[in-house]
Amino acid sequence: MSIRKKNNGKYEVRVYLGCDNRKKQRVYKYKTVAGKREAQLIEAQLLTDVDNGETVTEDKQVNKAEVYTFDEAFKEWWQFYIQQDITQQPKI
Repeated sequence: MSIRKKNNGKYEVRVYLGCDNRKKQRVYKYKTVAGKREAQLIEAQLLTDVDNGETVTEDKQVNKAEVYTFDEAFKEWWQFYIQQDITQQPKI
């Protein structure tokens, strides 16, 4: 969460969104605006969105981890296993 003035006179707002689980990197959202007051308003709005869960990274939406019990995982594997056409290999 920072506001910094760029060389061209505009202000850049940077807000931390969280950690990307696949890449193990921090994820930020950037926005460039003309004035400092506008930058402060944008920062406050982005922080509110993050706190409410409205702004999330694409990775968090796609790769939401599911929690399986052992029995659920076994049943899923078993359904896959019995659908396979497995034939006996000839002994050499």
